[in-house]
Amino acid sequence: MALVCSLLGIRTNEELFTHPLRGAIFETFAMSECFKYFYHHNETPPLYFRRDVQGHEIDVIVEKTYGHTVPIEIKAGRMVNDNFFKALYDWQKITSQHNLDAYVIYGGDQTLQRKQGVVYSWRAVADLLRLIYPV
Repeated sequence: MALVCSLLGIRTNEELFTHPLRGAIFETFAMSECFKYFYHHNETPPLYFRRDVQGHEIDVIVEKTYGHTVPIEIKAGRMVNDNFFKALYDWQKITSQHNLDAYVIYGGDQTLQRKQGVVYSWRAVADLLRLIYPV
């Protein structure tokens, strides 16, 4: 993340938090952490994403086994809100998965249990992946 910020001329945290590419930068960071988790365990990352023509998008789809996937949303915001779970609800409707475990990686510092699912801090990406896909 430091390299991309340097190339974009982002020098401080305050500049990053107000930059128009903040969401894309954060999403790229979280995805790289997901890939690193699997590579460090000598596993081929079973990671995918999905976006359809209506604009429904899931940032990360972890394939646990054939036919069993776990969607994860990535949000740069430091405060949790209900919109963080919208894409996960859409995914549940599209796939007809009931009792879906809903996970979000966000820009805050605490891991939080919410009614809609569990929100993991950016610092705890490996903890989330260990829960979903222990290797």
